[in-house]
Amino acid sequence: MNIGLMQGRLIKPKHSLIQEFPQDDWIEELELASSIGINLIEWVVDERSIDSNPIYYDHPKVSEALNKHAIRLESISDDYFMQGKREEILDSTIISHLETSFHLVKALDIGLYVLPFLERTSLKNLSVRNIDKIFTSIEKILPKNLTVCIESDLSPKDLTELTKRINMEKFKINYDIGNSGHEGYNYKEELDSYFQFIFNVHVKDRKFNGPSVPLGEGDSKVFEVIEELKNLNYNRNFILQAARDQDSDNESLVKRYYNAVSSVIW
Repeated sequence: MNIGLMQGRLIKPKHSLIQEFPQDDWIEELELASSIGINLIEWVVDERSIDSNPIYYDHPKVSEALNKHAIRLESISDDYFMQGKREEILDSTIISHLETSFHLVKALDIGLYVLPFLERTSLKNLSVRNIDKIFTSIEKILPKNLTVCIESDLSPKDLTELTKRINMEKFKINYDIGNSGHEGYNYKEELDSYFQFIFNVHVKDRKFNGPSVPLGEGDSKVFEVIEELKNLNYNRNFILQAARDQDSDNESLVKRYYNAVSSVIW
């Protein structure tokens, strides 16, 4: 098991968002992460910085910075996917974006691509036919050895049904502890239903039907869930995505989160 950091958490956000690509300070953040013992990040792609994100236009610079600070990059979180205004989850613009992104990140030998089917891209109110069409279309443009991790707000029952219909050789699950708490789902039912497909975990806490909050202050039973994942022999990444805290500076907060999760899994 490894503990990593969602990009942007060690840097003051430029637009006062919980999560965004730190376009002016991404190299500085790698240095900060290394200095506090974090050697794994999940890269963020978002709408505001889509034209300046070096993951798209400057692979050598990205690789050089990662190598210099001994940081591994094993997953991408594509927030742009749920931010663009469109009538359908998959339109021609998004298909083109995904096709470009998939091949570019493969050039950096990144294996996991997290797609958030949340908020405006939620699958909850779509027909089975439409949902299956979405995943068939994505599968057609997936290069070899790249896995799409589905982050969704589906119930354990509905997500389990989805895993029976789509190609789970190509798709896996990104389990977001906070989002499950927000929905009021029973984590034991979730893990009993599809643990074998969980390839990435986002560590955050949320109130039931409410916002993200600092770890331990919400309804997500974060540390119980992590303990259960450990007991089930989960051996992949935990990505710290917890809320910022106005009473703590970014560096000390991330250290606190890192130590709290470490105390459970090691």
